[in-house]
Amino acid sequence: MILPGLLLLVAAQDGGPAPLPGPSPDEVDAVLRALEPQSAAVAAAPAPELEVPHADLPPRWWEMVEPVLALRLRPVVRLGHPTSQRRPEGALDLRGWVGATLHPVPGLSARLVLAVHPSFPALEAPGPDALLDGWVEWAYPALGGTVALRAGRQEIALTELTWARQDWLQRPPRFDGATARLTVGRAFLVAVLAAEALWTLPVAGEPPDVNVVAALQSGFSDGPGRLLELHAVLRAPRVAAHGDRTEGLATPARLFAGGNAEWTWMGLHGRAALDVEQEQFERPSVFAPPVVFHAEGGYAPHFPWAFGAYASAGARGGLGQPMSWLPGAAGGWSGFDGVAAQDAVPLYGTVHGAYGEMDLARSTNAYALFARAGLVRDRLQDLSFTLWRLAQWDARGAWYPAAGDSPLLAPGEGRPTPLIGWEADLSARAQLTDHLVLSGAVGLLYAGSRARDAQFTSFAQTAWGSLEFRL
Repeated sequence: MILPGLLLLVAAQDGGPAPLPGPSPDEVDAVLRALEPQSAAVAAAPAPELEVPHADLPPRWWEMVEPVLALRLRPVVRLGHPTSQRRPEGALDLRGWVGATLHPVPGLSARLVLAVHPSFPALEAPGPDALLDGWVEWAYPALGGTVALRAGRQEIALTELTWARQDWLQRPPRFDGATARLTVGRAFLVAVLAAEALWTLPVAGEPPDVNVVAALQSGFSDGPGRLLELHAVLRAPRVAAHGDRTEGLATPARLFAGGNAEWTWMGLHGRAALDVEQEQFERPSVFAPPVVFHAEGGYAPHFPWAFGAYASAGARGGLGQPMSWLPGAAGGWSGFDGVAAQDAVPLYGTVHGAYGEMDLARSTNAYALFARAGLVRDRLQDLSFTLWRLAQWDARGAWYPAAGDSPLLAPGEGRPTPLIGWEADLSARAQLTDHLVLSGAVGLLYAGSRARDAQFTSFAQTAWGSLEFRL
């Protein structure tokens, strides 16, 4: 309203048309004098600073470094085992990790982690395997997805039955080589070519031993509990290794092939996995490979009143030469005379807890039936009770625990009854803080004929606890 009045006033002074009713000149001067302080304040105000997006700023050095610092303390106590029939025996596993993961530029990462694992109470100094991880990875977009190439000493895990993650061990398996992973949406493809990392230095003046592993895996993944994958793994020892488990043995190449399927729907979940192993490629042994399997189904109600409860049941085991049980085969060829003896042997050992917390069996001439009920709630990551029935396919064959090459019963020892025993486990895991995890378990074995023949007491026990700090 002020500006039109001023224009009309100027027009009237120039002899234009008669002014319309409006403010007088004194009123206009008063308004202009009132606006003068505000104009001066605006002129004196500093100009606003332009905000630069954070993505355009170069990362600071501490933002490129991800420190790795961890310490795990895990005591284990056994009673009623062959070596602890009358008094308990204990061990203390102490392990530490220190290192860092670097992210200097987008898509490029490098990791260097050293491990310290003194053997209590001797407190031996770490050997050449102190280098736990030492790799460089480059990830870039390609083929409509992402390709990640990693080279160096690294952990490799493909599937639980054949090539699993071994976090329980003091010295988990590590590999020196290269891996490539292509991810396009839900589909993935993984290729591996590596050599097993040596635990000890080779003998002076002799070439180091090289046990090569190659693998190919492909499938689809849609988050936890939704997986379909196929894989093939070939382990080819070149020569007998110095200082490792194959010392003095001429081990032939061994092929592992199989698949794994996991699904979740409306609280129902299940898993089915099958692996075939073969190191005898001539007829007729090629038609009778050992088989390792796992089948499980359960229900986890997703209703608020369920408090995170779940239940499942299933079976798992390893069966040597299942085809040799058949009287003949298709295609006119019949008879399995001359089949070489083979057993299902895990590639890098059976993971802890695969056959119970007491680790009394593995996928070699053994099977287990199990039922489990548990609870997951907030920081309580798992609280479960599991009942196992452990037995052997061939009661005249050897009985091996989950770890180690020494059998609890050699072939032909003990009564020819297949039952190892019934095991009841109570286990728990809790996230106390963002950096502290407490876990533990108690296992009780009601010994069967095989366990009693191996000098287990009627009720053998194992208990362990773990306190782990991670930065």
